[in-house]
Amino acid sequence: MATLTSIAAHQGLLVTVMQQMRETSGTGVAVSLTAANPGEGVTQSVVSLVDALQRDPATQTLQMDARTLRALAVEPADLPQLCVPTHTAGVFALDLSAAGEANGAGGLWDGNLQYRKECMEHLRAAFDYILIDCPSLQSASDALTLAPVVDGTILIVEAEKTRKDQILRAEKSIDFARGRIIGHILNKRSYVVPDWVYRRL
Repeated sequence: MATLTSIAAHQGLLVTVMQQMRETSGTGVAVSLTAANPGEGVTQSVVSLVDALQRDPATQTLQMDARTLRALAVEPADLPQLCVPTHTAGVFALDLSAAGEANGAGGLWDGNLQYRKECMEHLRAAFDYILIDCPSLQSASDALTLAPVVDGTILIVEAEKTRKDQILRAEKSIDFARGRIIGHILNKRSYVVPDWVYRRL
């Protein structure tokens, strides 16, 4: 028997959901991705979703690590100027080193909800999609800090590892933080493929 591991089905559905959100809002869509526990494949899922979104060459996507946001102290209107192109066409990353002294000595992100809202508004105006890679809810509070200022959160669930009570607790935490779960990715699931089918692929 052969095994096939993929999150392609989840990608297609979530990309469609995000595209519909963007059409409805008329502006960019900001989505955070997190998991209940560490090591459940959040970064892998972010990369896969970015790749799926970039099938449209006109799309501009910002891919960020939530931990980078903690150090922000620049004016929200200046934030898009700190996003630099990556090696992938249409994909950008936040580069705080370009801010220099303008970024100040300490971050404004964690303690200032209005600041977070304004930052996200300016990023939505500059990009079609903003995907934010967050540590697990067990490891850090980044996803909860982002929850009220993004358009939705995607919860990564590792097959045969994440327990139902952990999923429910994670969902309640996002909801309590005034966030919205827009989807789940069941990651690292192995699909068993009969040998006779595999030989025909």
